[in-house]
Amino acid sequence: MPGSPRPAPGLIRVRTALVLLVALVLPVPGTPAPAADEDPSHPDAVLLFTGNVMGYLGVCGCARLPMGGLDKRAGYLRHLRKRWPGVPLVPADTGDFCGTPGRPGEVRALGIVEAMNRLGYRVSGVGFRELRMGPEALQRIREAARFPLVSANLVKEADGRPWLEPGILVEAGPLRVAFLAVLPHDPAFRLELPDGTVLVTREPAEALGAVVPSFRSRADVVVVLATVPVPDARLLARKVPGIDWIVGAAGNDLLHEPIREGRTRILYVENQGKYFGQVELWAPDGKRPLAAHGSLVGLHRGAPGDEEMEALIVETLARAQELERAPAQASGQEGPRYLGAGACNPCHGAIVQEWSVSRHARAWWTVSNENDETLPRCIGCHVTGWQEPTGFVDPDATPHLRGVSCEACHGPAGDHVKRPEAPYGKVTVKTCTRCHTPAWDRNFNFYEKKALVDHHDVAR
Repeated sequence: MPGSPRPAPGLIRVRTALVLLVALVLPVPGTPAPAADEDPSHPDAVLLFTGNVMGYLGVCGCARLPMGGLDKRAGYLRHLRKRWPGVPLVPADTGDFCGTPGRPGEVRALGIVEAMNRLGYRVSGVGFRELRMGPEALQRIREAARFPLVSANLVKEADGRPWLEPGILVEAGPLRVAFLAVLPHDPAFRLELPDGTVLVTREPAEALGAVVPSFRSRADVVVVLATVPVPDARLLARKVPGIDWIVGAAGNDLLHEPIREGRTRILYVENQGKYFGQVELWAPDGKRPLAAHGSLVGLHRGAPGDEEMEALIVETLARAQELERAPAQASGQEGPRYLGAGACNPCHGAIVQEWSVSRHARAWWTVSNENDETLPRCIGCHVTGWQEPTGFVDPDATPHLRGVSCEACHGPAGDHVKRPEAPYGKVTVKTCTRCHTPAWDRNFNFYEKKALVDHHDVAR
């Protein structure tokens, strides 16, 4: 108000600090509720779901407020069993629980599947992350799972029939719950299996429209596990009648409370296992649910964990990281050698000096203090030649390859220093978008950003 005294700068800082402190200690919506003796309203069943875990067994990659972890999932399920003894808990996953392809990624995926087995997961959808693991790894993941993987719109190219079961029926106390799953339709996707079967995708609405009526007639609740974005989920709800819930995970999409699209409710977790989605169902007289409530549970780092699950995480990460950190030379591969920016200095001293004060040069130090799980997952875009012959191994063995240096963009320079006149080091869109992906750098524009790092004087 005009004429009102302005608070002193010091007071403003104190107030700001208090606001930040309150924000940190207040729980995320959906944080575990009071104990059973304080909460007499027991639901008839509780559905829990995760999705887009991206291969994370432990906490997410957030430095300020790490969340998630298989141990926290186990701790929260134990909390619910104490809070609502005897109430059926039905965990499910939307899909995309795998991380990166390759042996380390498969070890992580199998560790996640084993954890889901122990936690009593009843079903999981299949996302593109599982499919990108490759046919052989995907088969090993399916064999390890003691729960079915389902998908309504992952179909055989030859006849358009679903490759997996489109969904399953689960008994949850007095309720029968149908779980179906869909992933986005990608007309360019095509995966050939060892037996010659070729897999493609189908429009989710078409696929669900063909199977939902059958499940609707046999189930009290119809749930779709989705890895499509929220706007696509809303469209599904409009196009396909008979769906009670769409629970999903796609990118950073997050809905702390359900939104409605007609009779369908939609609830989305984010990624990296930071949240449990929770849907509580009440069915008076064992009939169709009269009431339902959905929310998200934030799995904070300080929440109770589980020792057995912690041991599984440690064991799995140790095996995966042994493969990730193994020197590439041990594979027997040969190729041009990485030399480090020092080798560029004699001919390109001014460019090396310019690079040395850039964000690329400091990239290693922005990730080196992260937790042990995040480091090997992020490291490839913060060093030079990660998992390449003669590339970065660790900061002690290859300190000259810390950071994103010349060879990260232009390729190993071993041959170039021998024959400087030969063509070398052309930078293309693909060069930069290996790391500057939509998931991690949403606003990246190659043509704009390349101009910021172009070397106008290539030889000095």
